[in-house]
Amino acid sequence: MARPKKKTSDGIALRGFAKINLVNADTGAVEYESPWYPNAITNTGMTIICQALGHTGASSASFASYMDVATQSTAVNVTQTEALGPFGQRQTVNRTTGTSGNSFINSFTASWNSTQATASNLGALAMYGTDTGNSAYSIVLLTQTVSKSNTQTMNATYEWRFVTTT
Repeated sequence: MARPKKKTSDGIALRGFAKINLVNADTGAVEYESPWYPNAITNTGMTIICQALGHTGASSASFASYMDVATQSTAVNVTQTEALGPFGQRQTVNRTTGTSGNSFINSFTASWNSTQATASNLGALAMYGTDTGNSAYSIVLLTQTVSKSNTQTMNATYEWRFVTTT
């Protein structure tokens, strides 16, 4: 029996990345821009993603809709259900999709005003399915912690990249 021919794509990998920038609320000048940091998909996130792909148990209410910032400074554990030290100010995300080469990209953006998420080190970003409760799908540890002042706004971009593999 002949071996089946190798397909051009044999699998899909999911990779996530996030970055933040801090903007002077008065002048609009960018005062800090982080590099892209890789994320960890949590067990909750993997369950939701698999259910969505298999159309079993996932509803539109399960999709990533909120982002929050936290003070977490330790490595992310996939069993976490939220980022450690959350500010409790989950922001509704704006979502766009697109493609780049062999990648399908879900891009999420959120913003915090000058009175939100201030006076502590920003250590992590997390994507959530709900505005409350323990539903973190993925968490990014910002290895260069930075503090946001009450004269700054913050913008965050979080991307999930589905990449075909061979």
